[in-house]
Amino acid sequence: MENTEHIRVAQKARAALDGALVKHPRFTEALQKIESAIIFPPDGRLVCVVGPTGVGKSKLLRTVKTSVNR
Repeated sequence: MENTEHIRVAQKARAALDGALVKHPRFTEALQKIESAIIFPPDGRLVCVVGPTGVGKSKLLRTVKTSVNR
């Protein structure tokens, strides 16, 4: 399988998985806090998203990006 084929298969698998994931109850809470910090920044401070590998930091940030761009 060529490299481009591997990439296409991986992207298709990721899209299927993203559609099948169930948000953790705290995901919505974290999303609301980040959106609030973006709209009403506390004293102009930065917002840092930290946590162990696999907990959903990238998914959270992609969701924030989509929400803010609406």
